[in-house]
Amino acid sequence: MGKGNILCLSLKSKLGSCGRRLEEMCEFQSKRVDIRLLAVAEERDECGNGGTGERKNYRHRTGRGKR
Repeated sequence: MGKGNILCLSLKSKLGSCGRRLEEMCEFQSKRVDIRLLAVAEERDECGNGGTGERKNYRHRTGRGKR
């Protein structure tokens, strides 16, 4: 067991039920990050512009561009 794991377990035991809630919150946030990364990756596949929405914004600003 690594030093970080021991520290984490020690902190969780001191926090008790709050530690479990904190762990649930961290897991939830981790899933949200995964979902956002997936959304960006899908946008890159659709737009081919690195997920920036650059083409769409260009078309909106200028009224030109691929439709």
